[in-house]
Amino acid sequence: EYDINPSQDWSEFTPRVGLQWKATDDILVYGSYSTGYKGGGWQGAAPDAIAANKSYDPEHATSWEVGVKADWLNGRLRTNLAAFRTDFEDLQVELLDDVSLTLVVANAADAVIQGLEFEVKARATSWLTLSASGSLIDAEYEEYIDPLRGTDYSGHRIQRTPEYQYSVGADVNLPINDKLNFIAAGNYSYQDMMFWGPESTNREAGYGQMNGRIGVASEDGRWSLTVWGRNMGDTLYRTSVIPFVGDEVSLFGAPKTYGVRLAVRY
Repeated sequence: EYDINPSQDWSEFTPRVGLQWKATDDILVYGSYSTGYKGGGWQGAAPDAIAANKSYDPEHATSWEVGVKADWLNGRLRTNLAAFRTDFEDLQVELLDDVSLTLVVANAADAVIQGLEFEVKARATSWLTLSASGSLIDAEYEEYIDPLRGTDYSGHRIQRTPEYQYSVGADVNLPINDKLNFIAAGNYSYQDMMFWGPESTNREAGYGQMNGRIGVASEDGRWSLTVWGRNMGDTLYRTSVIPFVGDEVSLFGAPKTYGVRLAVRY
């Protein structure tokens, strides 16, 4: 019989300040400062009573963001650009306990995520809209010593964070007659290589995916019938990787998938 009855209180004041300046009717400049907080806790699958009673610390984040949102060409072109930085203290991360084969949560001391994000949307014609978005991210552990193994991961890239990713797409809504529209959409997205853990050994190569749909819809938008496809290039990619005895336990994403969708709005 084990005496497992942990109890602890956490609280935090998390202010946020934002400023906006409308340079013109079509250009908005903004900036913000905010703080974030994630409470501490206990292991969901602790290997023993000692681990079950031991908590991990809260996570704190301080964020800055500046950006510009603008409309051009009488509203036919929209551009959004933002720069951001988030400083973490006691970042909560999941680690694999090789002895008990359980995932545990630990605090990774200090980390920084900073970068740029952009979004562009253009109404090329009355029936064609083009879009693009993406990000450049620098994500690094400033100070992190693995509490299970004592390994120093300071300076390593934060896991599951590609250095860059982007998406481009097109959307078509073309009238066939006064009651029926031809609709279609296509989207290609790509993400750069990323690591699955703080040790920066198990990695996922960069990959892209193409999704799309084509069909017809009522002019008032009350119903639509489309044929859709996801991962149409049948890209092989993984959604989870756990290092295990010098190998990897992997979960793969869905393969090429097609379907038909009927949607009705009342």
